Amino acid sequence: MISVVLEYLCKSVLTSINDNDDSKDEREQALLDVIQAAGLQAFDLDRLLKLARQAQFWRVCEIIYAERNEYDLILECYLNDRRRKLNLFRYIRTLWPALNEREREKVQKKMMDYFIQIIETDSFKAFKLFCVFFQMDLGKVLKLIGKNETTQYEFLKSCFAYSDDTKSSSPPIQIDPSHYLHYIDLLARYDPSHLLSFLKSKSEHYREQDVLDIIQKYHATLLIPSIAYLLERLGHYTETFDLLLKSMHSWQTIDQLYQMALDCVHFCQRTTIKLKNKKEREDLWLKFLQTILEISSKSFDSEQSGAFRRIFGEILNSMIGYVTLPSILELIMGTDAVDITKGIRKRSDTNIRSTFEIRQLIQSMLENCSFELRLLETTRRLLQRDLNDDIQQMCTMINRSVPIRMNQCTYCQKLLHQPQQDSNKTKQKNKFVIFACRHVFHLHCLIEIQTDQSNNNFCPQCTTSQSSSLTSATNTPPIVRPELRRLTTVHNDHNEKQLALNNIQQQVISTILERKRVNVHRLNTNDDDDHQKILETSIQNPFLSSTSVSLQLPDKWREYLSSTE
Repeated sequence: MISVVLEYLCKSVLTSINDNDDSKDEREQALLDVIQAAGLQAFDLDRLLKLARQAQFWRVCEIIYAERNEYDLILECYLNDRRRKLNLFRYIRTLWPALNEREREKVQKKMMDYFIQIIETDSFKAFKLFCVFFQMDLGKVLKLIGKNETTQYEFLKSCFAYSDDTKSSSPPIQIDPSHYLHYIDLLARYDPSHLLSFLKSKSEHYREQDVLDIIQKYHATLLIPSIAYLLERLGHYTETFDLLLKSMHSWQTIDQLYQMALDCVHFCQRTTIKLKNKKEREDLWLKFLQTILEISSKSFDSEQSGAFRRIFGEILNSMIGYVTLPSILELIMGTDAVDITKGIRKRSDTNIRSTFEIRQLIQSMLENCSFELRLLETTRRLLQRDLNDDIQQMCTMINRSVPIRMNQCTYCQKLLHQPQQDSNKTKQKNKFVIFACRHVFHLHCLIEIQTDQSNNNFCPQCTTSQSSSLTSATNTPPIVRPELRRLTTVHNDHNEKQLALNNIQQQVISTILERKRVNVHRLNTNDDDDHQKILETSIQNPFLSSTSVSLQLPDKWREYLSSTE
C-alpha cells in the first residue's frame, strides 16, 4: 500500500505538465506526512531517494541524506530548492560544530564544487560565511572565483558593504590595497554611477594617480565626475575645469544639465579661493558663463526657460563677488566681449542671442542685486538702531546723579570744595572723582596714591579692603566688583572731556561688534559710494585712527555728549 502511494505521488508529478509549484509542494508535504507516520524503515530508501530526486522532492531527499549522515549531499538539496536557497548559509553555520573531521572535509569539498553558485545565491551572506565564519583570505576567495568578473564584483561589493557596517561586532576585514584598485576597475565597468561616492569614502586607501590611470581607459559619461574629482585632488585645476565644461555639451535632460552646472559652480568656488590673480578668477567665471550661454543659444526652448533661469541665477549669484558687473554685462550683451578661449577682445555679433535670453539673464541679475541691496539696508538699519540705543543707555548711565556719603575726601579727609582763589593750585584741588560706591577723592589725591599696578577706574579704598580680605582667605587674585567702577570726573578740562568721549565711542563700537556678527557680502564694483565705504570700513576695521575713519554719530547725540560734563 505504501509503495502504491509512493508511486502515485512521485509519478503524478512527473506526468503532470501543468502542475504549478503549489501542487508540487502539496504532494511533497503529503509524502512527508506518510514518511512521518510510517517511518523510513517502511520504505526502500534507494528507491525512495531515486523517485524523490526525479520528482524534485528535496526535503524528502534531505531526510534520507541526514539518515545516512551524508551531510555534504544536503547542500545540493538546498541549492536545488529555490524556495530554501537562502537557508543554506544558516544550515552550514548550525551544522558545522556538530561534524567530525571527515564529515567537515566532505562538506568543505562540496562547497568548493558549488562555490560560484553559493556566491551567486547571496553574495553578502556568502562573504560572511567564507571570510568571517571560515576566515578565508579575500585573495584566495577571488582566485577561487576565477575570471568570472561579475561574481568578483558582487563579492567585493559585499566585502566593502560589510566593512562599512558600523553595527558589525566582528573584527574588521583586512583588505589589501590591490583589492581596492581591482574593485574600482570593476565598479567603473559595471556601476560607474556609484564610483564617485566610493572614491570619496575610501580616499585614504588608494593613490589618485593609480586610480586615474585605471578609469581613464573607459569612456563612459558617468565617469566624468570621478575623473574630475581625482584631477582636482592632484591639483590639475585647468584640466578639471575643461573636463567639466566639455561634459556639459553632452547633456541629455535639463535636470542633468542643472546638476552639471552646480558641480561646476562648486568647483569654481573652491578653485577661486586658491587663485591669487584677480584676472585668473574673472577668466574662470567668464569662461563658465560663456559656455552656458552657448548651450542655451543652441538648444533653448520656451519650456526650459525656468530651468535655464535657475542655472543663470546660480552662476550669477556665485560669481558676483569675483567678477565686476561691467564684465558680466559685456559678455551677456555680446558687445566688446572677451573671448576667453582665445584670450583676445573682439566685437561679437549682437544678434547671437535673442531678446528673450538677454531679458532672462538681466532679470536674474536684478533679482540678485535686489537681494544684496536688501541685505545692506537691513544691516545698516540694525547698526544704526543698536548704535543709538547703546549711546542713549550709556549717556543715561553717565548722567545719573550719585549721592555722596560725606563732603570730604576719603584719602586726605579734607573738604572737597576749597574757597575759590585765582591760583592754579587751588583750582586743581577743587577737582574730585566720584565712584559708584559713593567714595569721593580729590583728583590730586587719587594721582598721589596711584601706582603702576593700580587702576584709576576703580575705587582704591574698596579695592584695597576687598583684596586684603580675599588674600587672607584664599590665594586667589582679587576680583573687582562692577559697583566699584569709576563713574565720572567733575572738572572743566576740555582735553580730558574729549578723551572721555573717545572712550565712550570705543566702548559703544565694542558692544555692537560683540552683539552682532553680520556677514555682509562685499560687492567688488567700481562704485564710489562714500556711505557704503564708510559702512564697510567701520564693520571690518572698527578701531582705525580718527584720521582714517571716524564714528558716524547723529548730530543730536554729538551735541548731547559734547555738552555733558
